[in-house]
Formats: sequence, structure tokens, C-alpha cells
Amino acid sequence: MLKIDSKNALRILIIGLGVLLVIIAIGIVSSRVASQDKNIKIEYAINDANSTTVFDALKKYSENKKIDLKYNNNYSYGVFVESIAGVKNGDDGKYWQYYVNDKLGEVAADKKEVKAGDKVEWRFEDVSGF
Repeated sequence: MLKIDSKNALRILIIGLGVLLVIIAIGIVSSRVASQDKNIKIEYAINDANSTTVFDALKKYSENKKIDLKYNNNYSYGVFVESIAGVKNGDDGKYWQYYVNDKLGEVAADKKEVKAGDKVEWRFEDVSGF
């Protein structure tokens, strides 16, 4: 039978706190690694023979794949994509950027026309170097 006196109780408490600190440290490191690995990319080809915009294609794609899409079209320059699949602009200092045929978009997504055969990518990336 284990006899718990003040000396044993202190040891048990210290060991328990040590185990708890290790678990917390592992959780913090895991969340940092996961957030650093958020190199998210959505890629699709335009199959529609009619011209469309990057945003229209994204909207259609997200509806077909049941991906949550949040955007704001109350800006004079055009629509602003705020989040895709729950990944929000500003998380980890990254933002959604679109590319057409590997070229970064220079206008709002609803202003850039695409045609059949174009490759569209949305990348969640750090924009501080742009």
C-alpha cells in the first residue's frame, strides 16, 4: 500500500506539473508548426467555353465542391475574397491571391476575365514581399 505523506505528495505534485508542462509545450509547438505549414492552394481549370471572371469561376467551383466562400463586393475596385474554406485573410500574415496561368492577378477577381483552358490558382500566401 502506498503511503502518502507530505514528501511523497510533493513529489507527485512536481511530477504531475512536469507532465502537464510537457503536454502544453507539445501543443504549442504543434500549433505553430501547423500554422507555418499553411501553404494552401486551390487550383482548377476553366472548362466553360464562354468567358467568365476569376471570381465567377471560384464561386461556381466553391458551390460545386461545397467549399465555404466569404467575400465582400462593396468596394469600388471590385470584389474582395475574405476567406476560402474557413481560411481567413490575415491569418499568419497571409492573404488569398489569385494567379491565372501562373501570373499573379493585377485587378480584382471579378474584373479579370478567363477563358476555356486557363488555369486558375488561389494561393494563401505572405504578401509582404509584393
